[in-house]
Amino acid sequence: MKRIHLMIIVLISVSALSAAVINVPQGSATIQAGITLANDGDTVLVDVGTYVENVNFNGKNILVKSQGGPELTIIDGNQNGSVVLFLNQEEETAVLDGFTITNGTGWHNGEEFVGGGIAIREGSSPTLKNLIVTLNSAFGGLDPAGGGITISRESDPSLENITISNNESVWGGGLAIAYDSNPTLKNVDIYENHATTTGGGVYIGVSAAPYFEDVFVHGNHATFYGGGFFLHDSAAPTLNKITVQGNSAPSGGGGLITNHGSKPDIINSIFYGNTPDQILFNSDAQYLPDTVNIAYSNIQDGEAGINEGPGLLHWETGNIQTNPLLTGAGDALDLGSPCIDAGVATFAYEGVTWIDMAEDDYVGSAPDMGSWEMPAPPSVYLVPQDYTTIQLGIEAAQDGDTVRVANGTYLENIDFLGKNVIVVSMNGPEVTTIDGGALDATVKIMNQEATAVLDGFTITNGSGVLNLEGHRLGGGIACRFTSTPTLRNLIVEHNNAIGDTAIGGGIICSHDADAIIEDVIIRNNEADYGGGFVAFGADPSLTRVKIYENYGRVTGGGLVLWTSDAHVEQTSIVHNEAEYVGAGVWVHLGGHPTLDRVTIADNNTNKFVAYGAKGAGIGISDGSSLILQSSIVWGNTNRNTTPNNIEFYHIDAANSITINYSDIEGGQTGILTHGNGSVSWTPNNITDDPMFVDPLIDVLDYNLQTGSPCIGTGMLAVDMGAGSECMTLATDPDLVVVPQQFELYQNYPNPFNPSTTISFELPSAGWVTLVVYDVTGREVATLMNEQGLGGRHSMNWVANNQQGKPLGTGIYLYEMKYTDTQGQHFREVRKFTLLK
Repeated sequence: MKRIHLMIIVLISVSALSAAVINVPQGSATIQAGITLANDGDTVLVDVGTYVENVNFNGKNILVKSQGGPELTIIDGNQNGSVVLFLNQEEETAVLDGFTITNGTGWHNGEEFVGGGIAIREGSSPTLKNLIVTLNSAFGGLDPAGGGITISRESDPSLENITISNNESVWGGGLAIAYDSNPTLKNVDIYENHATTTGGGVYIGVSAAPYFEDVFVHGNHATFYGGGFFLHDSAAPTLNKITVQGNSAPSGGGGLITNHGSKPDIINSIFYGNTPDQILFNSDAQYLPDTVNIAYSNIQDGEAGINEGPGLLHWETGNIQTNPLLTGAGDALDLGSPCIDAGVATFAYEGVTWIDMAEDDYVGSAPDMGSWEMPAPPSVYLVPQDYTTIQLGIEAAQDGDTVRVANGTYLENIDFLGKNVIVVSMNGPEVTTIDGGALDATVKIMNQEATAVLDGFTITNGSGVLNLEGHRLGGGIACRFTSTPTLRNLIVEHNNAIGDTAIGGGIICSHDADAIIEDVIIRNNEADYGGGFVAFGADPSLTRVKIYENYGRVTGGGLVLWTSDAHVEQTSIVHNEAEYVGAGVWVHLGGHPTLDRVTIADNNTNKFVAYGAKGAGIGISDGSSLILQSSIVWGNTNRNTTPNNIEFYHIDAANSITINYSDIEGGQTGILTHGNGSVSWTPNNITDDPMFVDPLIDVLDYNLQTGSPCIGTGMLAVDMGAGSECMTLATDPDLVVVPQQFELYQNYPNPFNPSTTISFELPSAGWVTLVVYDVTGREVATLMNEQGLGGRHSMNWVANNQQGKPLGTGIYLYEMKYTDTQGQHFREVRKFTLLK
């Protein structure tokens, strides 16, 4: 079989017929070459990857955009100057969108290096958005250099949704703004930058008057003054809704220092926890005095804690000095924070309007103080009562909202549009169907959705999303580009990724889309590669999933793990078919997955190819390795006659498999390696008939009969194979068993590292919270806070805290609270152990 390597690209529509799209690296090998080819109004569309180059827009008003976002698309300056340059009066239609900018050392302005990551100068006003600017440096002397970004010489760019971190410079470790420049910054996170003199986070100087809104400046450090901000020489910024927290500067101005005739307006903001002080006036007689205006802000120690020296402090109305109750290391506010709704939307002082915010710029009766706005309570949108289609409900919803869908068949293709919303049926997949009409993937989750949920549907009649190469991907569900949704309580059936080299008939997770998939049936789907489910360059987790009667027209009938470290447990993969390789499971091209408590049985390949049948049960190829534990591999055949349970394929790179506590038909000698790899076979494995109940009568029932040698003989004395929790997943409405009472089960495995599964039962719909505490009672993570349906549920948790950082070894508690529709409250707590 010819090996297929794919570069998967999303299809981008171009609004202007006259504008051209230049694809990198397909149409142009480098980003700079693409810019050279482009004309004003064109788009340079960049595929995921790392591009070692230095980019100059050269005065062109074009869009340079990544397809996979900044986490997957990196421009590395190779310590050879600024990574990106805007030096030729570029306008706002010059756009840089969706990259990590790193390893730059600054543009040489004739005397020194400035703008380690990005240099914007000489009247340039581009638009920067969705960027990560990190690990750059610029060690200019007199000219404020800006380790991450410099904005200078009458430049007025727009910066939105930017992270500036771990950069270094002499002046302005993260960001420098100077010389009559007036940029606008919104939703910018500036942290852990360092200045060897002043302005660890931000330098603003020489008549610059920027506008900051929703900006979080934290954890920055300056060797001398101004850990967060250094304002110098008639700087006049408006700082609206910023949080300045945890910055430091030994000589003073831990949060902010102002100097030489500067005049900042600070409103709706928080200065707290900076050392040694929050705000400092420089009282050196050689400099002009400063004026600082503060209104509707929370300043630690208040007016008394600010030493204005010869300057003027205008402490206006609305200020407070109480603990803002910031949660953890972030800028979010606790529900009891005095900063919630304590700001003001419109404010003028001495005839000058500082701010005039629109109503949709904040939530509640007034803006919150600080960079974080407390979201409104989640809304519930009913389909079809409030909106006639599911897609219209999604378009109306905001992050955290729920779209609840009544019984019926919805003929539409839905796209989550980057929204972290819950789309849930009222009564489960047996009575609620989304039919894609064979027009596209039935469901698309492709815009970095982190906590989106799809719950309780039958997903059918999808044909896959089309990329620029003409391939169809993800017939039923296409989950891509760092999206990490939860897919649960679904039936994914009768989808077909059509066309040449189609991948993932039922579901595809690709490009770091590490989805959580639980209690899902994937059946009767078809594609060239991966009839049922494909993980392509992604590491999803699958728990209690049934994959059966899917068809791979070339390779991979049931489950394909392609360059994937997926974790699969309590999953049955039975009665799937492929023409050549891996009818049950195909592990390919450097994949390192783990299959735990999995049943792989009665799958069949149809063709005879070199070396044999090529893994009717499990096929492993091209430098892949698989861990198989507490599992059963039995009854898999080629052309329905020849036993063929596990086989290696391809000779380019060696493969390996480690098998523990499992039942493998034919044993170690039945594994066909063809001298291309190794088998690690432990003494705990068996080769006995697993004694399934009767799979020939009912494909759903691969339970173990009483007396089966697989009962209690898996790792930690569990049963081998998928187990009854997977096997009895009902698909007939008459067979659905609703639990009679609330139950929180002990997690498995326990102890664990780094992930574990938590299961629970709800007797009816209700509100569910699941919180993890350490042994002192301190909350470390909130795993659920949402509406749940009646039934059996589970979730996989990786042991990270609220900030996404790994937890240490120890004993933890997990508490679930459940409130049913009658208002009755239930609570249960269990203990588990993390061992590293």
